[in-house]
Amino acid sequence: METITIRNGKTILLRKAVPEDAETIVDYLKKVCVETDNLSFGLEDMPITVESEIEYLTAIQTSTKSVHFVVICDDEVIATSNISGKSRPRMAHVASLGISVLRDYWHYGVGSMLMEAMIDWAKAGGVIRKINLTVRSDNPVAIALYRKFGFRYVGTLHDEMRVDGRSVDLDEMELLF
Repeated sequence: METITIRNGKTILLRKAVPEDAETIVDYLKKVCVETDNLSFGLEDMPITVESEIEYLTAIQTSTKSVHFVVICDDEVIATSNISGKSRPRMAHVASLGISVLRDYWHYGVGSMLMEAMIDWAKAGGVIRKINLTVRSDNPVAIALYRKFGFRYVGTLHDEMRVDGRSVDLDEMELLF
């Protein structure tokens, strides 16, 4: 658990998510997926329910390959991130990363704090050796964040996502350690 004061003067708490957070995480996701088109889903197709989130958070509590972090400010989830490891033995060293932050908290260091926490967690566990992610090709701020933490460009997935009927390319990035 880490508490810091961010640039807007608010105090935030970073910690691992627990099953009791499921409802507030789902509420957060409903809010963040309306604020941004950077996620792989919108409100109309949000794939997560409170029940599925409880099941997921319960399952990863003791995992060495998966973790979910929340950032809380004024009793509200303002950001989440997760690392999801692969289950097959030959791929057990590989994980995928996801991160989102409410728009009101962009550019305050919340994303960097989450990235550092996830990478530190992965390295400390000694199981994960590679983290993959996808990011919109037209999102230079997120790409810069990932590069700051050592992720490198792998390739572009063309027409991988559709937002309001428009084709969106995604860049694949990876971090090896």
